[in-house]
Amino acid sequence: MPRKMASIACDIAKFAPGENGNWRRLDVLLDELWQAGAPELATPEMLSIFERYPKEDGHGVMWSLVHGLEISFRTTNPRFLLP
Repeated sequence: MPRKMASIACDIAKFAPGENGNWRRLDVLLDELWQAGAPELATPEMLSIFERYPKEDGHGVMWSLVHGLEISFRTTNPRFLLP
């Protein structure tokens, strides 16, 4: 049974990279979020990652996050992003 969106969003909000700079857990959380559907419900939590780690690239995970947000916004509010 997939986890509830609120649980996934909470885990994203609490995410911190491992001591060795491992961002894999966030990648897994984002995969769960996309599979659970309605990822736009976790937009504040996803954006909080950029606020907390503004100079990090997350070993590529940040790009997954950006593309996921873009798809989510385009799906839920097409006027929000330019074509």
